[in-house]
Amino acid sequence: MSPKFLALDEASQAARQAGFTTFASYRKGYARVPGLPSNPQVHYPNWPGWPEFLGTHRRREGPFVPLDTFIETVRRLGIATSTEYVRRFREAPGLPGNPSEYYPDWPGWRSAFGTGPNRRFTSAHARLSYGEASALAQTQGWTTSRAYYAASAAHPGLPAWPQKTYRDEWLGWPAFLGTSTRRGRKRAPTQPPSSD
Repeated sequence: MSPKFLALDEASQAARQAGFTTFASYRKGYARVPGLPSNPQVHYPNWPGWPEFLGTHRRREGPFVPLDTFIETVRRLGIATSTEYVRRFREAPGLPGNPSEYYPDWPGWRSAFGTGPNRRFTSAHARLSYGEASALAQTQGWTTSRAYYAASAAHPGLPAWPQKTYRDEWLGWPAFLGTSTRRGRKRAPTQPPSSD
């Protein structure tokens, strides 16, 4: 028989009453509190994050800056790692302590800092549509995902990870790049049926 777990709000209240204030303290003591799952972040689909769950979040006064402004600010400050961000985020007004929990469309630390494979950030209004991005990729002659990743950063509006950006339209790399499923070979143009 599987254990009966508390609902999210009840589990949060029980964890707070037990005095858990960090992930580590929760992991050490959750088994002593009936109904608490070992991995609430996996168990609850609407997981709010550890600070919210444990009641340890500290909200700063005033609203946080939009994501575009956040990215511009951290790059201007020269912040290059999440550890450095945690030390320095108070240097600029409006930056959240944990941006990955605050911004629903969080692109990831490396993208925000401009240090990883997703080096560029384009806001939704500047990003190309699936059709436009696919057409541009095909005009560039890219026939593999590797070629796309290597060269796409030079083209504003192309997302670093099109399979994520266009997940609702995504049919695979061959469809996006206009290639066959055989490695890197262009599809032959389709011929209209003859009228014989």
